[in-house]
Amino acid sequence: SGHPVAKAVAAYCGQLVGSEVLAPPSDLITIPGRGIQATAQWNGTDVHLQVGSMAYIAQIFVFPSDLGTMIAQYQEQGMTVVLAGVQPVSGSVLEPQLLAVFACSDTVKPEAREVIRILRHDLGIDVHMVTGDNRKAALHVAAALDIPSGNVISEVLPQDKAGHVVTVRDSGRRCVAFVGDGINDSPALTEADVGVALGAGMHVAMECADVVLIRNHLADLIAMLSLAKATVHRIYLNFVWAFGYNIIALPVASGAVFPLVHAQMPPTVAGIAMISSSLTVLLCSLSLKLWRRPKSMQCF
Repeated sequence: SGHPVAKAVAAYCGQLVGSEVLAPPSDLITIPGRGIQATAQWNGTDVHLQVGSMAYIAQIFVFPSDLGTMIAQYQEQGMTVVLAGVQPVSGSVLEPQLLAVFACSDTVKPEAREVIRILRHDLGIDVHMVTGDNRKAALHVAAALDIPSGNVISEVLPQDKAGHVVTVRDSGRRCVAFVGDGINDSPALTEADVGVALGAGMHVAMECADVVLIRNHLADLIAMLSLAKATVHRIYLNFVWAFGYNIIALPVASGAVFPLVHAQMPPTVAGIAMISSSLTVLLCSLSLKLWRRPKSMQCF
């Protein structure tokens, strides 16, 4: 799996067992927003390996009471809990067993808090956090990023993320952008008016997004918004110039003012004026090359 939590668990297990790894599993199935399952060899027997969230594993295995207490303690610390267990295949005498509990904590990007401050306070953008993590872990991260608890949507499935995008849009928002990097973000990236994927994310997320931040740096989100506004401003300016120029120049070129001034515009002059109009629009568009990152990004 390419999920960040899966990579963290795999890296940790690699540190524990080194090069001593199990045979590659077969029949790997990803359950979006829940976990994965596969067929593997364990103690010489074929088993169904289940790895995923507490909500997913609780549907399969019975938790001892002391394990539930330990999981609650991890969640109080803002950690995401991932569990692993095995189920026997048909005909096996093995009993379902929970094998491991992993407590993972999110590492907040160094620039994330400042980027969110700029989005909320400088640009007036309403920021929401939508995640499949448990509520306590989500609120822990939101507090570190200064995101209001009322804007934190947790324990959601991929399709629920897309549903939240629709809910926010229906609440009267003119434009809804969604930033994500995982396969679970793909439905929301597609549903949003503007989907923004991080360059280090999953390929499927980048394919669903409208914009990809190549550097994988959240500060580029501020640069993207600034460049987008500059581009739209140039488009409007070009429209105003082109329409205004033609509204004035076309009547003159067609002789509409002849009765007043008793003079006509020579065809050569009319042709030069038309070319000048096109060149003006072109140069106005090329002036975007003079765009520079906003001053608010100087701290990054």
